[in-house]
Amino acid sequence: MQIVTRDMSSIEYERGIDNEIWDHAMDVNAWLCYRDEQLRYHGVKNNRFVYHTALPEPAEFDSYADLHIAHIASSSFTPERVKNGSQVIASEGAIASVFYHIYESELFKNQYCSDEFYQLFGTAAGQVNPTQNLYLKIFHALAQTDLTSSTAFLEFINNYGQCFPEEREGIIKLFLELTHYTTVSGRAAAVFGNLYRIGRRGRMEEFKQAYLEARSFKDAMLKEVLAGERNLDQAVHSEEWVQSEKLIPPVPWEDTMIPYAFDMNAATEVDLLALEGMTLEKARAMIKERQ
Repeated sequence: MQIVTRDMSSIEYERGIDNEIWDHAMDVNAWLCYRDEQLRYHGVKNNRFVYHTALPEPAEFDSYADLHIAHIASSSFTPERVKNGSQVIASEGAIASVFYHIYESELFKNQYCSDEFYQLFGTAAGQVNPTQNLYLKIFHALAQTDLTSSTAFLEFINNYGQCFPEEREGIIKLFLELTHYTTVSGRAAAVFGNLYRIGRRGRMEEFKQAYLEARSFKDAMLKEVLAGERNLDQAVHSEEWVQSEKLIPPVPWEDTMIPYAFDMNAATEVDLLALEGMTLEKARAMIKERQ
């Protein structure tokens, strides 16, 4: 919503309208600094949160808390390292990217429902504009979703498709494209990571072959999901929580410290370094074994 309101406030500003109307802790003035703005605004718009942040070297930091903050706040991305399905749906940024692109899509805005649907909200199809139409449909799908579930995001996508069948293929395809199919296949991160690695080396023929294989993989996965033969959470594993003895601030701008707890199936190397006796070499070996 911060991104939507920033775009709206920019339009109003260009028209010469008083911009203060948008200053309700939801616009760019609510962000902490320029770097924070870039991460949230451009990171979400450009779907950067399906990738891992850069891995800082532990020796460069005085405490685990400093290392942890550097890892989660890093604006340096390594695109060939795609997150796995558990990591993607645990990422606020990745979720925000999907919602933003749903908001941007004319398909979901301009597909209106029957009068009975709008009566639930005390209005009618002719009384809502395309954006309001989309918001009502999102609220309706969210109302069918258990928001306490660790897979609530995936349930929302499924519920939206069930509530609005004509848009089911569109929203599933958009979700899978933005998440690089990582929630439906354990192979996805490797398939798309391989594309990045080959592409960065500039090997055209090798890249062409990898691209054709990736496209075939995507087509097969999409077909299986639409047919109900593969679930959106096929490659999302159960949560396995571990609490370490290391202390971190619950948010970067607070001085209070709490024990760090993390899900082993969504952990990065830096998360694992919170465990006593862990080294970066061991952490990398564990991540490789989990993959």
